[in-house]
Amino acid sequence: MCMLLSTVGCERDRAADAADKPSASRPSAGRPTGLVAVIELPGGDNRLGSLRPAVDMIMPGGSAMLSNQMQTTLLELAGGSLDGADLGKPVRLIALDPSKHEAPFVVLVAETAKGSLTPADGAAVERAGGHALVGPPEVVHAAAGFALGDLLRRPPPTEPSATLYVRPLRAAFADDIAGLREEMSSMSDVMGENYSELMRAYFDMLELFAEQVDHVVLTPAVGGDGAGVRIQFVARAGSGLAAYARAQRPADLALLKRLPATEQAQYALVARFDAEPLAEYADAFIMSMMDAGKDADAARTAMRRAMQLFDGRMAMALSGLPLEPTGAMVGGLRGDGDADEVMQTMMKSFAAGSSMDIGGIKQTVELEPNALVYDGVAVWRSTTRTEVSDPNTAATTPASTTTAFGAVVGDLYVNVFGPAQNVGPAIDAARGKGPGAMLDETLSTRLHKAVEAGASAVLVVDLASFTGGSAPARAFTLAIGFEGDAMNVDLQLATP
Repeated sequence: MCMLLSTVGCERDRAADAADKPSASRPSAGRPTGLVAVIELPGGDNRLGSLRPAVDMIMPGGSAMLSNQMQTTLLELAGGSLDGADLGKPVRLIALDPSKHEAPFVVLVAETAKGSLTPADGAAVERAGGHALVGPPEVVHAAAGFALGDLLRRPPPTEPSATLYVRPLRAAFADDIAGLREEMSSMSDVMGENYSELMRAYFDMLELFAEQVDHVVLTPAVGGDGAGVRIQFVARAGSGLAAYARAQRPADLALLKRLPATEQAQYALVARFDAEPLAEYADAFIMSMMDAGKDADAARTAMRRAMQLFDGRMAMALSGLPLEPTGAMVGGLRGDGDADEVMQTMMKSFAAGSSMDIGGIKQTVELEPNALVYDGVAVWRSTTRTEVSDPNTAATTPASTTTAFGAVVGDLYVNVFGPAQNVGPAIDAARGKGPGAMLDETLSTRLHKAVEAGASAVLVVDLASFTGGSAPARAFTLAIGFEGDAMNVDLQLATP
């Protein structure tokens, strides 16, 4: 009996010692059931990391205010006490399904000494390797293997990050998502039937995308004179998004030279996408946008043919948005003799079903083939008319008519915005006879830097000229790049 008790006592001592050894000694537990989020924060005064300049740019002094609020939030999530925690070291938060746990968060912290953390009444704690996991008992026990094993094997965070797990999140908020979808789709009495159709299509598009994503990671996006946020969508293995991500290449800056220099651009875009891996999802989205039947079949056929025709390259330089856009967009085409016919067919297909009436704002699109000819190139014209029937809406959204022109010029599709006199310079530029788009140094530099970093699409906006100098930043950049099976979306503000 003594020998048995001695053996049991030794085993308990070994188990206790193992629990307090470095986390590398613990086996991987994998993601706990219902894991929806992991937030990792650097230690001490560096909780915001490289986000600090962006926060202070938008709201002066905001980073200090946010850092103080974070300390309060950590204390609340831990159950009211972090006594004995070393908050000068990194902190991690783990959240399980909020539909299953009234208090879904637990906090993982380093201890100032072995066993030093004292939990508040009602909170539980588990320890390993000089760290403690504290919070609601059922969440602590469910997440302990993952937090004290898998998470502690990761390098300590030097930048804040949040990882969101898409499938568990969708499951946790399924009723809310369905309710929102129904609410938005049922507003046809107020906003018009077109609004309901648009909302259904919007949700269909989001669901199609979400089904392809395993998890989303948010981190700071910094570089040069800019600061902002990176949103990384990590595709599920074997998904269409994974195949799409692997097929992408950096954008083609050379297309900027084939845009007209009509005036200095406020917006500029350069991109290159291989859309073929997503063809089936594009078909599904087109179907959701249109009534079933002949029109949907025609639209799907036209879009698929256009997708086959485009080689994925695109560039744009515009000013005067949103009411009076001027400038041009060009898209690269594969060598195909019927390009002009294909593009007009697609335009006709969508123009035929493009009349919309949303919230008292009616918009119609008309297409006129062969509206004019410039230097042997046939040009079609599209006219978009906006009419406002609601007097309250008319005060902020005046009636308007905008015109755009389109043509196939060699290996490019050219879309021209503004008056007819813009057509000639755009066609000449597409043929390589112009100086290229007019971009100021800030926009040009940010475009080039993003593409050199591997971005497949970059949009830059001259905030200073667009807002009359009242914006908190000089320019805004949206860059989309691909890394393995992941898609990175960088949102950055350039400092003045």
